[in-house]
Amino acid sequence: MSIVYALIAVLVLMVIEGVLVGVNEHRAGAAEVQVQWDADMAKITAEAVKAKADADAEVQAALTANQGIRDDDNAKIAAINAANSGLALGLRRASCPAAGSGSLPKASGQPGSAPAGEASGAGPVDDAIAAAITECRINSAQLDALSAEIKPQL
Repeated sequence: MSIVYALIAVLVLMVIEGVLVGVNEHRAGAAEVQVQWDADMAKITAEAVKAKADADAEVQAALTANQGIRDDDNAKIAAINAANSGLALGLRRASCPAAGSGSLPKASGQPGSAPAGEASGAGPVDDAIAAAITECRINSAQLDALSAEIKPQL
């Protein structure tokens, strides 16, 4: 029986040694996996940092290009506003009757009043045109009256 116990003891020792070797090999394998994991993570992190830097550079380039476009557009808008201001000023001047055009002297030297103007137009330009036509009619009537006074003297 002692041989059986001896064989059992040897078998138990071999199993224990196998388990211990397996545990050590597992630890070594786990450490190797961790090293590979860390290497992969470093590589992924480096690629992510590079991709972010590239994206930031693209965004900055787009912002710079957009700012140039905005500056060009603002310059064009300022030029258009300046041109429109000049046009608006000209239209305001055209829509306001000249000083003294509302009351004109008759040929005999007595002050007269302008006849009723044309029907009011849809806007300041139409009003300015109507005022100009009215003033032309007044001037024509004055010219006819002046001609009538001068012809007998000739």
